[in-house]
Amino acid sequence: MKRNGVLVLVFLFLSTVSTDLFARDREKSFKKGRGGPWRGNERSERPGRVPVGPPAFGGNGCPAGTMRVVFAPDNLSLSILFDQFVAEASGEKGQKRDVMACDALIPIEIPPNMQMEITRVDYRGFVALPQNARARLHALFNFRGRGGDGDRLNMRFDFQGPVADVYEISTDLLNDVRTGTEVSPCGGTTVLRVYNQLQVNAKKSGEQAQATIDSIDGSSNAIYHLNWRACTGRNSDNGRDGRDDGRGRREPGRR
Repeated sequence: MKRNGVLVLVFLFLSTVSTDLFARDREKSFKKGRGGPWRGNERSERPGRVPVGPPAFGGNGCPAGTMRVVFAPDNLSLSILFDQFVAEASGEKGQKRDVMACDALIPIEIPPNMQMEITRVDYRGFVALPQNARARLHALFNFRGRGGDGDRLNMRFDFQGPVADVYEISTDLLNDVRTGTEVSPCGGTTVLRVYNQLQVNAKKSGEQAQATIDSIDGSSNAIYHLNWRACTGRNSDNGRDGRDDGRGRREPGRR
């Protein structure tokens, strides 16, 4: 059993390393508050069954058994739930900074002649910072493996003390016609990489600064809203030639 797990990790590494060599970093910002009513997938196709393999993950923010990946019944959102994602700097013994991170690789079987794109991202958690303490959330995702372009979409949000409250942050629509989001290959197996990092900095000795990715009521910590659309051929130009944007419009071809 252990050998099989090692083989899976080796396969995921070999299938993704080549695209990372050509990956670009793109930036989007989180905004404070719950996202608006539009999720960018209001006219999404319905993909039916979407098989998901066991995630390969690592990092001090997601010890074994503390992270789950769950698709909604309609496959229009993907939720990531953490049980122990807490960054905490006590200021004692010089420990004024703490960083927690989790890097997950999620194998997904995309239905034939369909593509998946992430259209909006919502995060929930708790933050408690004294005066002048700071925290930063950095989230990243991209599609990796054969047929994926590997570009990394980075999303960040900065917290400034004093504050002690539950937070909700969201991106604007990521599948905007002008900028676009990252898109899966057209059908077949792909790997969705999702990386999360929380960093907290306390300014004074003895002060405690804390930030988490979790929710008191047990609901999803991070929600990735999904749009599905038809495409022609397997891994063909990432479907960007005259694709349907999921909201009833056709985009002009982009090269």
